[in-house]
Amino acid sequence: MSVTQMERERILSDTKLLLGLDTDEKDALVRLITDDMINAVLSYCRIEFLPRQLYGLVAAMSAKLCRAEVFDEREIVSVEEGERKVVFASSSPEDVITVFAERLKPFVNRRGRLVSEVGNESC
Repeated sequence: MSVTQMERERILSDTKLLLGLDTDEKDALVRLITDDMINAVLSYCRIEFLPRQLYGLVAAMSAKLCRAEVFDEREIVSVEEGERKVVFASSSPEDVITVFAERLKPFVNRRGRLVSEVGNESC
């Protein structure tokens, strides 16, 4: 799976813009989350190259995950009054992909090979 450094920097820059980050203070963590999201999208769609149309979407997905992980702004799923219980949405790249799955659908490569098929070239 391949994404150029320039593409990664552009998505990172867009993610920081969406998060309102002006400083480089949290760059390493935001970069890690952005790279993880890029790899998750490539894997989910079974594609090797990230189409330009997905740059903004991946940045939005990365920002959503960053808000949950870095800034602890997770979405509340449910609230109970008795014994006060608050349940937050889980935050992982897979959960974020589930939220954005409808927008990713046109980019899913239906002819892509599964991980289990890659090692079995002789089959």
